[in-house]
Amino acid sequence: MPQREHLFLLGDIGGTKARLAIYDPVESQIKIQRIFQSREFSSIDHLLTSFLKSVSSRPEYAILALAGPVIKGKVTMTNLGWKVDSKALKKNFKFKKVTLINDLQAIACSIFLLSDQDLFPARVVESIRKYPKAFMAPGTGLGVSVLVSRNPLRVMATEAGHVLFTPLDDEEWGFSQFLRDKGILPVWEEVLSGRGLSNLFEFFYKKQLSPEEIVSFAMKGDYQARKIVAKYLGLLGRKSYEIALSFEPFGGIFLAGGLILAMKTFLEKEEMRREFFSGYFCNEKLKELLSAIPIFLILHPHPGLLGVQTIVHIQSK
Repeated sequence: MPQREHLFLLGDIGGTKARLAIYDPVESQIKIQRIFQSREFSSIDHLLTSFLKSVSSRPEYAILALAGPVIKGKVTMTNLGWKVDSKALKKNFKFKKVTLINDLQAIACSIFLLSDQDLFPARVVESIRKYPKAFMAPGTGLGVSVLVSRNPLRVMATEAGHVLFTPLDDEEWGFSQFLRDKGILPVWEEVLSGRGLSNLFEFFYKKQLSPEEIVSFAMKGDYQARKIVAKYLGLLGRKSYEIALSFEPFGGIFLAGGLILAMKTFLEKEEMRREFFSGYFCNEKLKELLSAIPIFLILHPHPGLLGVQTIVHIQSK
């Protein structure tokens, strides 16, 4: 067996993709990085075993960012159903230490390693103060976290994606009932995740399309797909409004994830920007507060891994 080294196994594991890496904290360098389809594996042990068999290095430590709430070192992954236990992983893989964090906590920590080129300013205002910063990531699910401070590092994980969706008109009430008729609890995750985009299209047009198909058709000018993207952006703005009021993140709201990368093209167009900000500024009484909060899109393809690197350096101090 290869000699074990003072290396870290880093992981950003979501409902669709799992990004794993071997990281050298001395050189501050990722030596190996691979991307897997999460559903091709039956468990976290299956995934890690497959990855570690394919590399010669044997890390001593593991820090894994997972899509689910972390409670006493254990996670049930929300959209995979995997049960993850830090003590079991430590024993099974002979790690010296295993740390589990919520995936949105990792994305929040990525802010310290992101460059200006990794951020697209959707709304530029001079920050009143640096913190708190709020992070939202629509993808397979919908995650939200809040970066409270840097020194000491304090990041609050939340499950705000599972807050009940509140319809504001007859059309939205109909959509909410549509979800209930399908046996789906109408929470924000079922509206703003990838499947949320598909849910919206199915409700309006009685056809099932994948999120990728909807975005592709919208980019080609398809009327139906563009209407759904416009509706999606308005609702994304409204959820951003909710986050703004809940946390007063004067350091900014940061939107991340695969869907956000796809939406950047639309947010560069004035008519689509209007949809987003009509949702964001839905409450005239609080316009002054809302106007004081900058909004950015995170363009880096894997900010979760960057965030886990931040955790490594904090633990190494």
